Formats: sequence, structure tokens, C-alpha cells
Amino acid sequence: MKQGDKIKFSVQRLGGGGEGLAFDDGHTIVVPFALPKETVSARVVHVRRDGTAFASLLSVDKPASERTEPPCPVFGVCGGCQLMHMSYAAQLEFKRNLVSDNLKKIGGFNIELPEVVPSPCVLGYRNKVQQPVGFDGRTAFTGFFKCGTHDVVRVSRCLLQQKEARMATAVFEEFLNSRKISVYDEKTGKGLVRHFLARYADGQLLATVVANGGALPHWEKLFDALAKTYPKVGLFLNENRARSNVILGTKTVWLKGLKEIASNMCGVEFYLQPDSFFQVNTPVAEMIYREVKEQVLSCGTEVLIECFSGVGVLSAMLADDSYDSFGIEIVPSAWQDAQKIKEKNNLKRLTNICGDVNEELPKLACRCAGKNVTVVVDPPRKGLDKGVLSTLTDFKPQTIVYVSCDSATLARDLADFCASGYEVVFVRAFDMFPNTKHVETLVVLRRKP
Repeated sequence: MKQGDKIKFSVQRLGGGGEGLAFDDGHTIVVPFALPKETVSARVVHVRRDGTAFASLLSVDKPASERTEPPCPVFGVCGGCQLMHMSYAAQLEFKRNLVSDNLKKIGGFNIELPEVVPSPCVLGYRNKVQQPVGFDGRTAFTGFFKCGTHDVVRVSRCLLQQKEARMATAVFEEFLNSRKISVYDEKTGKGLVRHFLARYADGQLLATVVANGGALPHWEKLFDALAKTYPKVGLFLNENRARSNVILGTKTVWLKGLKEIASNMCGVEFYLQPDSFFQVNTPVAEMIYREVKEQVLSCGTEVLIECFSGVGVLSAMLADDSYDSFGIEIVPSAWQDAQKIKEKNNLKRLTNICGDVNEELPKLACRCAGKNVTVVVDPPRKGLDKGVLSTLTDFKPQTIVYVSCDSATLARDLADFCASGYEVVFVRAFDMFPNTKHVETLVVLRRKP
């Protein structure tokens, strides 16, 4: 088997990214957008030294019953979605198997995972727009990166985004073209506008233009245009001159309008700035947070500690009059937002700490000695770093609640916790990201007697 060969085969199972896998004559064949039990024709595009062949799908000769017609016209070209060709039931089963397999193969856990909690909305669930800007030689446009590249695919209407949020992209595109604003070119490092970000909640929009410079010409016109669609809108400029793939630079400047979004979740009033971390699927986030709260209340918690608490939304939701709560966050602006949430909701037993988890958690460990302590962590996809793992295992809280967006790094970290005296007592996956390969998993660990 070599590059350029046209092959026909039956797909046997799915890989971790939702791609179809087949095994033939010592070769593993990987073909995106193919499903198990399908007969497909494909073209080999690359063969690794170990014999793994990567192929592009040419046709589905015998489709599986789970196959559906993707509603997005650029599905398969845009790199945003991987599973839109699957029925939603099949997507949920894929994610259940993905979490189970990672827990078993990486962590060594034989856990019977229940069905994945579905999202109430399969389309239109994202409360955040985050799109690169492209240029076709005549017009500027927003879109997403083509699969495996940094070429921008024009996406005028992303079906995963809330309708109210994605309308802002059309306004932004019109502004770029009417004012002839230059677009950043990764290859040359020239041009101004790089990305467009928008966050929407409860009739409020925060729009951020990421630019290769410290000024945006005619930004007042952009604000006025957005204000016609969004009566409550704020406009920001983020400066990013770095020759890198990082979306946001370190400097964000407020230009006009709202400075933050005020919203409510699970009875807690909170505030979001344009660069604040917040889950993109609000209804599913609410389901996860309610489950976390139930788990915390059921284990006799006397002290609750949230590590990497960000703007303090989850800490505030978990705060309760029956125990002391602490949120640890290293970013001063996020800590300030957490303080505002605390004051607005009159959370007298919540203390927000601005500092490094590795430094602050041992202090709290000494302070809370002899008490029933629950620690909540929600790290990025890379999971917990070794320093945090070591700090937690030395601390030995009674309960650890782990919210993860990557079941592979989750399984790795769980194995370390269990090797140091913990056991898994609860696992549930939630479909935070329908039509994509990603899945959110909630795990509760209890220290063995």
C-alpha cells in the first residue's frame, strides 16, 4: 500500500477522534468520516513507517444505518466538527465507549459507564464565537481552519453557534470589507485583523477583535453597526503581534459599551469579561454543576476548595451555608471578578484567594487539618501537571471531584490518585460538545479508609 492508491474496504471500528479504522494485511487504515460496518472507497494520502495508512474518503459504497446527512455545507472541510455524519444516538455511544476505553487502557479501570447525558440542543448550543479571519484576494471573511491546516474555510453560518451570537460575524465581515481593513497573513506576518471573538448571554454581547497591532481603524463604525443588532454590546481590542498560533495576546483594551456580561446560572449572579473562561454549552454546564453540588453535599463536606477557580462561577454555585468554601485563582483580574460574584450573592462563607495552587493549597491543608475536605478541579485538556498532582496527594483531602474535557489525561491522573490511596466512586460523561469528538466527564474520588 502506497500514497495515491485507491482502496476499497470495510470499516471495523472508530478511533479516538471519530475516524473510521480498518485492518488489512498488516496495515491499519485510517479514514475520517467513515463509520463501522460501512464499505467505503478511499485514496491513500500518507503511509507511516509502521504501516499505518491515512486515507481520504472518496465514496460510501454501503452506508451504515447510523449515517446521516450533515446539515453543514462545509462539513468535512472545516475542522470544527468530526461527528456530524453520525446520528446523535451514535455520537453518544461513541463518546461513552471513548471514555470507557481510555479509563481501561490508560488508567486500568474496569468501570461500567452509564449512558452519556445528552445535550438539550445538538445545534445552536455554543454561546461563544471564536473564528479566524481569512482573505480570498477580494473579500475578508470569517470561518474556521481547514482540517489539519491553518487555511481559513469560509463559514458564513456555523450551525453550532447560537443564532444570536453568530449574527455578529456578518456585521463584522461587512465592517472589514466596507472599510477595507487588512487581514493578517500568517506566512508574512503582515496585515491587521487575525480573529473575531464574541460571547453572548441574556441579550448581551461582548465582541473582541484580535489584531496585529494596537489600534483598529474606524472601530466606532463597527460598534455602531453591532449596536443596531445588539442594544447591549461591548467592543474590545486584543493586541497580538506574536508569530504564533496563540489566538489572544496579553493586552486587551475596552473600546466602548458594556465592559462585562451579567448573567445568572443555578441561581447565582455572575459576570463575564471577554476573555473569561466559561463553558460554551450553558444548559449542560448547569447539569454538571448541579451534579457536582449534589456530590459535595452528600459526602459530609466541612470545607470545599476549588483549584483554578477562574472568575468564580463554580465556586459561587458550590458555596453553601453549611461549610466553608475557598476558591484559588492565580490571575488577578479573574480573582477580582470572583470577589464581585461573592459580594453580589452575599456568600459569607466563601473566601477567594489570589495565588498559585501549589503554594496556597498546602496552606489550606494545614488550616483544615482534621476536617472533611472536598477539592474540586477542572483543568484544561492537558490535565493536572505533576506539581498539582503531588500537592493534592500530599494533602489527601477526603474527596476529589474532577471535571475533565479529555478522558485520556483524566484516566492518567486518576491512576495516580488511586495509586496514592483513592478509589473512584462516581463517573458520568456529559455531551458538552455535540457533533464533535469532545466529551466532558465528571469523576468523584474518595480516600480509602
